[in-house]
Amino acid sequence: MSFASPRWECVLLPAGRAVRLGAQGLSFHPASGSGSAEWVLLAAPDSRVSVNGENAAVTGIRVLRHKDMICAEGMRLFFSGEKIAAVSALEAADVHCARCQSEMQTGTPVLLCPECGAPHHAEGCWDAAPACALCPRPTNARGLLWSPVEGGWS
Repeated sequence: MSFASPRWECVLLPAGRAVRLGAQGLSFHPASGSGSAEWVLLAAPDSRVSVNGENAAVTGIRVLRHKDMICAEGMRLFFSGEKIAAVSALEAADVHCARCQSEMQTGTPVLLCPECGAPHHAEGCWDAAPACALCPRPTNARGLLWSPVEGGWS
């Protein structure tokens, strides 16, 4: 008997906005005022929610950590604190590409390294080497580097 590997999908939480999940009073909230990517899980006292096997409804609040497994309403969710490499338009002036060192103009498609924030031309420079020009972040990883399957969760 063989089983297909589970397919995991990355769903980005909207920046600065709370997300409700299901009818049991479960919600995710950005940690206000922290200026970071921290998220908090809120659970109603009567909910059946666990984080890494511990009942999260006992206190009703839990700061989520990278690789946390959340079980609620018959679902298993995994939280990742990783940042994703994404292309955007350069908004600042006087910025140089970390790889080729040439100046980039406002509006240029740029990819900021999710680890160190180094700017790279989105076309030609980010993917020109196996890692970011300034840190070891792999450049072939446009998604998450970690997944529940690779993390040993089955």
